[in-house]
Amino acid sequence: MPRTFKIAALAIAASVIAVPATSVFAGNMTIFSDNFNDAVIDSRITTFGDSVTQHNGYLDMQGNSTDNFGRIEIYFNPFNNIKATFRAWYDNGGSNYYDPAIGFTSGISNDHEYFHIQNHLYNFWQQPGLDGVNHSNHPAITNGSVPRTFDAYSNLNSTNLYGQWLDIVMTYDATSGLFDVTFGSNGITLGDLAATIPDGRRLPIDTFYAGTGGWWTGFSTSIDDLVITTNTGTSVPEPDSLTLLSAGFLVMLPASRRRRTSPQPS
Repeated sequence: MPRTFKIAALAIAASVIAVPATSVFAGNMTIFSDNFNDAVIDSRITTFGDSVTQHNGYLDMQGNSTDNFGRIEIYFNPFNNIKATFRAWYDNGGSNYYDPAIGFTSGISNDHEYFHIQNHLYNFWQQPGLDGVNHSNHPAITNGSVPRTFDAYSNLNSTNLYGQWLDIVMTYDATSGLFDVTFGSNGITLGDLAATIPDGRRLPIDTFYAGTGGWWTGFSTSIDDLVITTNTGTSVPEPDSLTLLSAGFLVMLPASRRRRTSPQPS
């Protein structure tokens, strides 16, 4: 083949880069993130009740007056899937009427999807369960209205979980209706609760809720390292190979040699 033809063929090859899409990945978008290390409550957090403070690297919600306990809400655009990871410290203050709640809700409905680590001798929100059994001293997930339409309970005694930092992952999917909560301590999973929300109540989520609760006073609930994310559902094509022209050579780099990044929770 004449030299001039070789040069022409190389020029044509270098100008055509084929990048077939053979795999996809979906990224996570961070909606909210706070480690509470400063002394100022984030402006995106709406507080209620008589005592919500940020100190010593965490957000503290106190029950200092009857029926006016500390609680927060964080609002965002509605999403069909939502995930919250955080640490929580529960202190019932010796009360047998302690009912803290952390969960998701939708502005479309007054109902909520709640996770409780309760110690409540009388609480019509929680007892008896749909199974007819009294679960008033066990971690639970339920909707926050009466009558309840879903619930799930742990066999653990709630009082054994107080006074320590618990690692909690809470997820909700409006398509499947699955509301799932895992909780543990020091790298050990202690419980995994899951319940399916009925079709008529599977609404997009636009609010994260957390609060201490119960009768009388002296209890508190604290949270730390809160990250709320949603799956963006964005599919990004990844090429099998990338064509580069360097120093007169045609170079093919396999996909496994190229760096790929996707948004991750901070």
